[in-house]
Amino acid sequence: MWKILYLVLLATSISGYSQDIKIPQIPKEWPLNSYNAMTSSRDVLVKHLKEYDRKVNDFNARCGSIKADNTALIAACQKESDQLDMESAAIDKERDRFLFLFHDYEKIYAAYVQTKINERLVEAVKKDSIAYNGQLQKLINDISKINVPPPPLPHKIHEGVMLGLSNTDDSNAVTGAKREVSAWTGKPYMPDEVFATSDRISSWELYRGLRDNNSLGEYTLSTEFGKKLIERLEGSQFDRLIAHSNGATVAEALIRKGTITVDELNIVGGDRSLVNGMGYRELIATGKVKRIVVWYNPGDIIPIGSSAALLLSPTVLANPQYINMATSYLSTLVDGRNQGGDTKVEYRRLEGNNYKEGQELKAGKDVFDAHGLGVYMRNIKTYFKGIDK
Repeated sequence: MWKILYLVLLATSISGYSQDIKIPQIPKEWPLNSYNAMTSSRDVLVKHLKEYDRKVNDFNARCGSIKADNTALIAACQKESDQLDMESAAIDKERDRFLFLFHDYEKIYAAYVQTKINERLVEAVKKDSIAYNGQLQKLINDISKINVPPPPLPHKIHEGVMLGLSNTDDSNAVTGAKREVSAWTGKPYMPDEVFATSDRISSWELYRGLRDNNSLGEYTLSTEFGKKLIERLEGSQFDRLIAHSNGATVAEALIRKGTITVDELNIVGGDRSLVNGMGYRELIATGKVKRIVVWYNPGDIIPIGSSAALLLSPTVLANPQYINMATSYLSTLVDGRNQGGDTKVEYRRLEGNNYKEGQELKAGKDVFDAHGLGVYMRNIKTYFKGIDK
């Protein structure tokens, strides 16, 4: 009788088998042949599970309570329980085969998607680079036609900061009570060493970024605030200029206009800074800048390029893998440039266990977490600490 009770308990535990098993949904975006094959296998498996459940319920109803002298029923239930055990083992194998095939198809589809992502990524980078180079060439041609009067006596600035979008002279990461000190000197910045490119903190700033993206900073310099910025900076000579975000685009425009001269230009999370190679080489070749260092966090989407399009694309926001692939792909190009021996343009990816911020791409309201100037200043300090060891 103990065996019968054991079998009943076993059957009871198996009851609901088809509900307890987690059968994955077949993604509709799979290729049609894969989708149809797996859907058919799933339907057969579900059918067998339901049939098994029905048999177990029947068994429990008939064999759940047996008198000891009913030997004929005991023998029949024993035979039926053995049959159920065999069916259970067969269903386990069928389920395992289904899951094995599902995960196999899953890997094949993931590889297919990855290939498509790579193709789209390479194409997007090429298009962005071509667009940038075209914009740059037009700007260079326009500037070459302008008769520039001799600049005034230079105003010497050892180290300055050009701020990006949504940063004003009064509200930014390097002035005020909680300001970040220079990652290079360890000293705080004075107000006359920090240059905002706008006096607004509003949604208008995104529009300004879009316009500057298409005009290489000329739009900001054409605004009333931009004109005052030109007057303020006219003839300034920087030993080192740290240009953050959209401020890097504006700084390049100021340099090309001849408004300022810069020995060492540090691009910090600059818009399109990873596809801006031609522009940087042009600044070096024409003697406008002696050295350029491009700093970027792995989790910052702005340096990748076409920042506005990426930010506004639901497809990209829903698939951070695309951005990760982009940073990885562009980092490979960057590594190749660095290994090429061009010490005048250097790319530095702020990545590793020592960095506490800016490592992970985020979406939604946290999308800019890795882009902040304060994050960059702290990470650059960490970089220099690693060099000093």
